[in-house]
Amino acid sequence: GRQMRPLFFDQPLDLVALRREKHARITAAMEQAGIEALWLMGPGNIRYAIGSVLLPADAARGAQRPVALLILRDQDEPHLFTPYPSAAPDDLPKANVHPPLYLESESGVEEAMRRIFDVMGGPPKEKIGIDVYSPALFFNLKRHIAVDVVDASSLIAALKICKTECEIECVRRAQAINERAMLDICDSLRPGLRQS
Repeated sequence: GRQMRPLFFDQPLDLVALRREKHARITAAMEQAGIEALWLMGPGNIRYAIGSVLLPADAARGAQRPVALLILRDQDEPHLFTPYPSAAPDDLPKANVHPPLYLESESGVEEAMRRIFDVMGGPPKEKIGIDVYSPALFFNLKRHIAVDVVDASSLIAALKICKTECEIECVRRAQAINERAMLDICDSLRPGLRQS
């Protein structure tokens, strides 16, 4: 087999600084767009905004065990609504980790709006952004708010395109690990080997 040097990175990644840097970029984009709050429920958008948190792997489980993130333009930390509080980032204040929001029924949406307004200090006065809707949220949201609702996914997508130096380093390290894994597997391949 190949003789490979172990992977070595000069310094550990500062994931807390990365999360805070992303939060500052998101809230600056919200300020520019006149958006008071972002309500994220898409797993990719939540991962981007807050980092690695435990998220359901399939749609059925996602509906039963939902994770949501509320980002308020005037607050330094987001609010995580999750059935997995132990998976929240260690540096996120415990007061910002909340039980999950259940949005699959009209009563669930009503309760979720009450809890969101509690966190916000009242109903929104400016635009809000939402990335993913349950049917119940889609059909009942306008009963609870009077402001415009915009697509949060487009705001997050625009930020994802332009990477920070720390994000580029994360990608570089992840690719180095992937390349090493592929080389390790190559030594194990032989005709007739099962894919699994």
